Amino acid sequence: MEINMKNNCFGEINKLSKYDAQNCSLFAKSTKKPIFELLRTKNKLMKGFSLYFKSWVVILGTLFLGANSANAQCAIQYSGSPCVGSAIIFTGSNSGTTHDWEFIDATGAKYTSSGQKIMNYAFQKSGNAKITYITTIGGTKCTAVLNIVIKDKPKIKMKLVNLKQQCFEKNLFCFDDSTFNSNGAKITSTKYVISDGQLFQYDFPPSKMPNRLCFSIKDQRGGKFDLYIETTDENGCQDTQKLVAAVEVRAKIGAQFTSNKPIQC
Repeated sequence: MEINMKNNCFGEINKLSKYDAQNCSLFAKSTKKPIFELLRTKNKLMKGFSLYFKSWVVILGTLFLGANSANAQCAIQYSGSPCVGSAIIFTGSNSGTTHDWEFIDATGAKYTSSGQKIMNYAFQKSGNAKITYITTIGGTKCTAVLNIVIKDKPKIKMKLVNLKQQCFEKNLFCFDDSTFNSNGAKITSTKYVISDGQLFQYDFPPSKMPNRLCFSIKDQRGGKFDLYIETTDENGCQDTQKLVAAVEVRAKIGAQFTSNKPIQC
């Protein structure tokens, strides 16, 4: 074995046999130019592949952004309190050319409607509800799904604690209000309206449930009077009730005389 620096095709000091050194020298002579050409070809291929890859990235990105844009446009917007019996306004896409709605409540009951971008709908059962909206944007169908929880509304409970029919003089009617919500939501406000025009409003707190409402009828003609109640809980859910002819007052009677020439006895 001998050290042959001249015939080392890699420019390193290696121990080579005479046969190996000759082969290496021959290899160096026959492959030196093709190697550089291969490297140049490799670089060209890599550049071509890089451009090809970037083109696909741009195309896929455009498609992805386009899909996201379409999905964003067909998203469901809504306003109003998600409560039993309360109308909720659902709004579809401004860009959509078709509008199909499906509403499913907690019991599985289904309601469908087509043609309107804006829908007013009130769920009649509390629990999980699902809204599906399908529209067409740029000739492509787009589907949006919205899941919301419908909360129960308060239950108004009024009880008259004294006579329903009274004389006008010193009439006073009192009701105990024991309104509550079965889901435990606290009552935040209640409004009472008497059909003679009187209005009473209570906030909770500072007021507390059960609440006592007392009022007197001012109309001397008497008659039957309705009581309207509207209550709201901490979830924004409301209930209303109208007690027709809740109280009755007899007309004020009695003779009254006036004179511009009183006679003094």
